[in-house]
Amino acid sequence: ILAGWSRKGSLGKLTAIKGVVSEPQERIGASVAAALMSVQNGASVVRVHDVQETVQALRFWQAAKP
Repeated sequence: ILAGWSRKGSLGKLTAIKGVVSEPQERIGASVAAALMSVQNGASVVRVHDVQETVQALRFWQAAKP
């Protein structure tokens, strides 16, 4: 399974504050969260813009799992 949520407009809409959709460069947190959720639900490949941040989060998540 391939997931490609990185900085997508749908993430901006889901995380809009007071109806204001964020710019792509402001969606890093949502993109990392989407990648984590995707891997947790079976994705073996995630397409991301923010590789370092995503790898760091995935490594932490993997190490912290019970």
